[in-house]
Amino acid sequence: MSSDKIKKAIDFLKTKSLELDKIKNVQQGNTWKASLQASLTSYLGTDSVIISRLENLYFTKRISSNNSNVISSRNVYDENKKDNFKNLIESAISHIETHGILENKKKGNMFESFNNAQLIGGLFVAGTLVFGIGNFVGKIEKDREIVETNNKLQLLEDKYQMSIEKNKYLKNENEILKTKIELK
Repeated sequence: MSSDKIKKAIDFLKTKSLELDKIKNVQQGNTWKASLQASLTSYLGTDSVIISRLENLYFTKRISSNNSNVISSRNVYDENKKDNFKNLIESAISHIETHGILENKKKGNMFESFNNAQLIGGLFVAGTLVFGIGNFVGKIEKDREIVETNNKLQLLEDKYQMSIEKNKYLKNENEILKTKIELK
Protein backbone atom coordinates (compact mmCIF):
# COMPACT_ATOMS: atom_id res chain seq x y z
CA MET A 1 0.00 0.00 0.00
CA SER A 2 1.27 3.38 -0.93
CA SER A 3 1.66 5.65 2.08
CA ASP A 4 1.13 8.59 -0.29
CA LYS A 5 -2.35 7.29 -1.19
CA ILE A 6 -3.16 6.72 2.47
CA LYS A 7 -2.04 10.25 3.36
CA LYS A 8 -4.16 11.73 0.54
CA ALA A 9 -7.20 9.74 1.70
CA ILE A 10 -6.79 10.91 5.31
CA ASP A 11 -6.26 14.52 4.21
CA PHE A 12 -9.38 14.34 2.04
CA LEU A 13 -11.45 12.96 4.94
CA LYS A 14 -10.18 15.70 7.27
CA THR A 15 -11.19 18.28 4.65
CA LYS A 16 -14.65 16.70 4.40
CA SER A 17 -14.96 16.93 8.18
CA LEU A 18 -14.15 20.66 8.07
CA GLU A 19 -16.68 21.17 5.24
CA LEU A 20 -19.43 19.96 7.57
CA ASP A 21 -19.40 23.31 9.37
CA LYS A 22 -20.38 25.08 6.12
CA ILE A 23 -23.50 22.95 5.59
CA LYS A 24 -26.68 24.89 6.37
CA ASN A 25 -29.48 22.88 4.75
CA VAL A 26 -30.53 19.39 3.69
CA GLN A 27 -29.65 19.91 0.01
CA GLN A 28 -26.05 20.90 0.80
CA GLY A 29 -25.83 18.03 3.26
CA ASN A 30 -27.02 15.44 0.74
CA THR A 31 -24.52 16.67 -1.87
CA TRP A 32 -21.72 16.55 0.69
CA LYS A 33 -22.80 13.06 1.81
CA ALA A 34 -22.79 11.76 -1.80
CA SER A 35 -19.25 13.04 -2.29
CA LEU A 36 -18.11 11.45 0.98
CA GLN A 37 -19.78 8.15 0.10
CA ALA A 38 -18.12 8.01 -3.33
CA SER A 39 -14.69 8.65 -1.79
CA LEU A 40 -15.14 6.17 1.08
CA THR A 41 -16.28 3.53 -1.41
CA SER A 42 -13.07 3.97 -3.40
CA TYR A 43 -10.97 3.89 -0.19
CA LEU A 44 -12.76 1.05 1.63
CA GLY A 45 -14.78 -0.84 -1.00
CA THR A 46 -18.51 -1.30 -1.40
CA ASP A 47 -18.74 -4.00 1.30
CA SER A 48 -17.39 -1.78 4.08
CA VAL A 49 -19.46 -1.51 7.26
CA ILE A 50 -18.53 2.17 7.41
CA ILE A 51 -20.27 2.70 4.04
CA SER A 52 -23.34 0.87 5.35
CA ARG A 53 -23.37 3.11 8.40
CA LEU A 54 -23.02 6.25 6.25
CA GLU A 55 -26.08 5.22 4.22
CA ASN A 56 -28.14 5.33 7.45
CA LEU A 57 -27.04 8.83 8.50
CA TYR A 58 -29.15 11.87 7.64
CA PHE A 59 -29.13 15.62 8.19
CA THR A 60 -32.78 15.63 9.22
CA LYS A 61 -34.95 14.75 12.15
CA ARG A 62 -38.65 13.91 12.16
CA ILE A 63 -41.00 16.39 13.83
CA SER A 64 -44.60 15.51 14.58
CA SER A 65 -47.29 18.06 15.13
CA ASN A 66 -50.88 17.83 16.31
CA ASN A 67 -52.88 20.76 14.88
CA SER A 68 -56.68 20.74 15.10
CA ASN A 69 -56.89 16.98 15.57
CA VAL A 70 -54.63 16.26 12.56
CA ILE A 71 -51.41 14.46 13.32
CA SER A 72 -48.64 15.10 10.81
CA SER A 73 -44.92 14.65 10.65
CA ARG A 74 -42.13 16.04 8.52
CA ASN A 75 -38.37 15.94 8.25
CA VAL A 76 -36.44 19.10 9.08
CA TYR A 77 -32.76 20.00 8.96
CA ASP A 78 -30.99 19.34 12.26
CA GLU A 79 -27.57 20.94 12.89
CA ASN A 80 -26.85 18.38 15.65
CA LYS A 81 -26.78 15.49 13.12
CA LYS A 82 -23.39 16.71 11.90
CA ASP A 83 -21.73 15.08 14.93
CA ASN A 84 -22.73 11.64 13.66
CA PHE A 85 -20.97 12.34 10.36
CA LYS A 86 -17.85 13.65 12.16
CA ASN A 87 -17.71 10.46 14.26
CA LEU A 88 -18.04 8.36 11.13
CA ILE A 89 -15.20 10.24 9.41
CA GLU A 90 -12.99 9.76 12.49
CA SER A 91 -13.75 6.02 12.39
CA ALA A 92 -12.89 5.92 8.68
CA ILE A 93 -9.59 7.73 9.30
CA SER A 94 -8.75 5.33 12.12
CA HIS A 95 -9.60 2.36 9.90
CA ILE A 96 -7.42 3.67 7.05
CA GLU A 97 -4.51 4.36 9.41
CA THR A 98 -4.75 0.81 10.74
CA HIS A 99 -5.63 -1.18 7.62
CA GLY A 100 -4.77 1.09 4.73
CA ILE A 101 -6.96 1.67 1.70
CA LEU A 102 -8.42 -0.84 -0.70
CA GLU A 103 -6.02 -1.65 -3.50
CA ASN A 104 -7.74 -1.64 -6.86
CA LYS A 105 -6.68 -4.77 -8.65
CA LYS A 106 -6.59 -4.50 -12.38
CA LYS A 107 -9.35 -6.54 -13.88
CA GLY A 108 -7.98 -9.00 -16.38
CA ASN A 109 -9.34 -11.91 -18.25
CA MET A 110 -10.16 -15.27 -16.73
CA PHE A 111 -7.00 -16.84 -18.19
CA GLU A 112 -4.50 -14.46 -16.57
CA SER A 113 -3.76 -16.87 -13.74
CA PHE A 114 -2.49 -19.54 -16.16
CA ASN A 115 1.02 -19.63 -17.58
CA ASN A 116 1.76 -20.11 -21.29
CA ALA A 117 2.40 -23.86 -21.03
CA GLN A 118 -0.94 -24.38 -19.30
CA LEU A 119 -2.74 -22.25 -21.88
CA ILE A 120 -1.15 -24.06 -24.81
CA GLY A 121 -1.91 -27.45 -23.24
CA GLY A 122 -5.50 -26.38 -22.59
CA LEU A 123 -5.91 -25.14 -26.15
CA PHE A 124 -4.50 -28.43 -27.50
CA VAL A 125 -6.92 -30.46 -25.36
CA ALA A 126 -9.84 -28.22 -26.32
CA GLY A 127 -8.93 -28.41 -30.01
CA THR A 128 -8.64 -32.19 -29.83
CA LEU A 129 -12.02 -32.44 -28.13
CA VAL A 130 -13.68 -30.18 -30.70
CA PHE A 131 -12.13 -32.18 -33.56
CA GLY A 132 -13.15 -35.49 -31.99
CA ILE A 133 -16.70 -34.38 -31.33
CA GLY A 134 -16.98 -32.95 -34.86
CA ASN A 135 -15.62 -36.15 -36.35
CA PHE A 136 -18.03 -38.28 -34.30
CA VAL A 137 -21.04 -36.13 -35.22
CA GLY A 138 -19.93 -36.17 -38.86
CA LYS A 139 -19.78 -39.99 -38.88
CA ILE A 140 -23.22 -40.21 -37.30
CA GLU A 141 -24.60 -37.81 -39.93
CA LYS A 142 -22.93 -39.78 -42.73
CA ASP A 143 -24.37 -43.05 -41.39
CA ARG A 144 -27.82 -41.47 -41.23
CA GLU A 145 -27.53 -40.34 -44.86
CA ILE A 146 -26.43 -43.84 -45.91
CA VAL A 147 -29.44 -45.40 -44.15
CA GLU A 148 -31.78 -42.87 -45.81
CA THR A 149 -30.24 -43.57 -49.22
CA ASN A 150 -30.57 -47.33 -48.69
CA ASN A 151 -34.23 -46.91 -47.73
CA LYS A 152 -34.91 -44.84 -50.85
CA LEU A 153 -33.08 -47.41 -53.00
CA GLN A 154 -35.15 -50.22 -51.50
CA LEU A 155 -38.36 -48.31 -52.28
CA LEU A 156 -37.23 -47.77 -55.86
CA GLU A 157 -36.34 -51.46 -56.24
CA ASP A 158 -39.76 -52.43 -54.88
CA LYS A 159 -41.45 -50.07 -57.36
CA TYR A 160 -39.30 -51.47 -60.17
CA GLN A 161 -40.24 -55.05 -59.30
CA MET A 162 -43.91 -54.07 -59.14
CA SER A 163 -43.57 -52.41 -62.54
CA ILE A 164 -41.98 -55.56 -64.02
CA GLU A 165 -44.77 -57.70 -62.57
CA LYS A 166 -47.39 -55.28 -63.89
CA ASN A 167 -45.68 -55.26 -67.30
CA LYS A 168 -45.74 -59.10 -67.41
CA TYR A 169 -49.39 -59.10 -66.43
CA LEU A 170 -50.24 -56.54 -69.12
CA LYS A 171 -48.28 -58.51 -71.75
CA ASN A 172 -50.14 -61.62 -70.75
CA GLU A 173 -53.46 -59.77 -70.95
CA ASN A 174 -52.47 -58.41 -74.32
CA GLU A 175 -51.69 -61.92 -75.61
CA ILE A 176 -55.02 -63.20 -74.34
CA LEU A 177 -56.83 -60.38 -76.11
CA LYS A 178 -54.94 -61.04 -79.35
CA THR A 179 -55.89 -64.67 -79.17
CA LYS A 180 -59.54 -63.80 -78.60
CA ILE A 181 -59.52 -61.38 -81.52
CA GLU A 182 -57.97 -63.97 -83.81
CA LEU A 183 -60.51 -66.55 -82.83
CA LYS A 184 -63.35 -64.40 -83.82
